Amino acid sequence: MPLDDTDWELRRTIYAGLAATGMVPSRSVLAAAAGGFETLDRRLRALDDHHQVVLDADGSIRMALPFSAIPTDHVVRSGDRRWFANCAWDSLAIPAALGVDTEIQAP
Repeated sequence: MPLDDTDWELRRTIYAGLAATGMVPSRSVLAAAAGGFETLDRRLRALDDHHQVVLDADGSIRMALPFSAIPTDHVVRSGDRRWFANCAWDSLAIPAALGVDTEIQAP
């Protein structure tokens, strides 16, 4: 089934939170974008099925490429802001996506 406008709004909310804070927004914020708590998990699974996010076994967001929702060894910094990337390639994609100058720490 194709994604609908609410699914895309949820995706925008996820990415906006990751871009602004380096963290996935709270479940309350995600539920508001998803049309409520009762539809949030279904909509997150739809995004995962369409490779828009990657969920872990508990159904929590693990990745929204190029961002990692969990700490990794690939850290991207700009001023006092910090993001985690999934790999070296993703650490290059974050500054390109955000249009900011960064320092990258990678193993």
